[in-house]
Amino acid sequence: RLVFQVVCAGVVVWTVSGCGNEVTPEDRLKSKGLISVAMSAAQRGDLDSAATILTSALRLDSTNAEAYYRLGMLQEYLGDPESAVTQYGSALRHDSTHAAAALNQGQLHGRKGEYDEALARFDQALRHSHDDDLSALAHYCVGLTWGIRGDAVRAADAYEDATQADTTFAR
Repeated sequence: RLVFQVVCAGVVVWTVSGCGNEVTPEDRLKSKGLISVAMSAAQRGDLDSAATILTSALRLDSTNAEAYYRLGMLQEYLGDPESAVTQYGSALRHDSTHAAAALNQGQLHGRKGEYDEALARFDQALRHSHDDDLSALAHYCVGLTWGIRGDAVRAADAYEDATQADTTFAR
């Protein structure tokens, strides 16, 4: 099962540093609600609107890890892995338990040959995942990474862990 991933063309990497303003509960709730609206726009193919809405969510709550994660997915989808890594990193700074952000960031590090960083992110994803599919995929990525590094034993162990996390994974 793949997670729906989209991003908007022309998304500017937009990060918000602490402005000293407390986020009100109302703004936090509005920000979370905008994520669903953004994903609906993305599913309709309106990626520009999706990005704009996610940016609005971050203006309301600059600590909204899910909004950063979704922006990262959009940027990755549009072929901007560097911006995606930045957004996933922002998500993880605001919520170190965001397993999907850690997994996606790890995959991008792995593609760049940054295997130590990739393994660290996969480990982070596994420590915080409560989803069998995500855990299986993280174990599989660990196996791929160890295989690339030439450690067949660790790779095989990780592949076995992937099938144990989700018994349908091997099919």
